[in-house]
Amino acid sequence: MYIRQSSLDLHIPTHIGIIGCGGIGSWVAIYSAMGGVETISLFDPDILEIHNLNRLPYPESAVGMKKVSILREYLVHIRPQSRVFAYDRRVSRDNATLLHKCEVVFDCTDSTRAHRLIERLWDQKHFTDLIRASYDGDHYTLSKNLLLESMSWGNETTGYQIVPSWVIPASFIAQIACWLAYAPDAPESYFLSNSLKNTVHHLITLGGRTSFG
Repeated sequence: MYIRQSSLDLHIPTHIGIIGCGGIGSWVAIYSAMGGVETISLFDPDILEIHNLNRLPYPESAVGMKKVSILREYLVHIRPQSRVFAYDRRVSRDNATLLHKCEVVFDCTDSTRAHRLIERLWDQKHFTDLIRASYDGDHYTLSKNLLLESMSWGNETTGYQIVPSWVIPASFIAQIACWLAYAPDAPESYFLSNSLKNTVHHLITLGGRTSFG
């Protein structure tokens, strides 16, 4: 299945962890499974709600189920050879050993407290690479192997009700997060925090200059 991508020299790890299986984390999991990651550990205590469906590829019948359970079912459906572990809990100091076999961990949570804990676990060598992908409907933060602490958006609470979001931005940010993790030319460390509107405007302007300048 992955013969045609072998010449790309992608750095596909054997085992990854995804903390937060909402709009971004779910797409990170889907792209990772489609990219050839063999083992995926999912962490999220929340259930799927009807308002989540504007950015996730699930049927309405999945509403009320644990996010990790429906995501695991989806991943195994599209990639039966994948090994997917679903943990319906938050990552904590007590269960951090679940991350020990992960080569890459994606922090897709929306809580500064969670960011700080996950960064601390990475700093203590619980896993090799840390990718953060956060988005509040307007502003996003992408980073790789950096201790940002409170530099990104968010506060001490979990969940966000800031700006309505939809599937395209969530998928776009997830794609960049996967590029940071798997592309052969991805940097060892990275940081980008910006308004999505500003980023898209810059790309459109740059594209126009490239095409017609």
